Amino acid sequence: MIFVPDLSPMIRGRSTEQISVVCAEECAELIHAVMKPIRTDNTMVNKAEMRRNLIEEIADVTICIHEMLDIYGIEEDEIEEMITYKYERWLQRNNGEDMR
Repeated sequence: MIFVPDLSPMIRGRSTEQISVVCAEECAELIHAVMKPIRTDNTMVNKAEMRRNLIEEIADVTICIHEMLDIYGIEEDEIEEMITYKYERWLQRNNGEDMR
């Protein structure tokens, strides 16, 4: 996974509800950054700026994910197991075909 420093100073003093709201907002900002190239005329888009914004929003959501892991006591191996399960289920649903 991507390295994230100790986030306890960011979490300290904030309630689970506050952290959850911020995480939802950051997810919405990532959605917006992902959709921008689709919604705009590519000739009028600054691709470097869009890429920088996408990287920033991915970083924000990554921080939020790690905050949620911490406040809910979820271990990274639990997430890895779920990713493996979902990938294997996807393979079964797609008859093992690579859909890329």
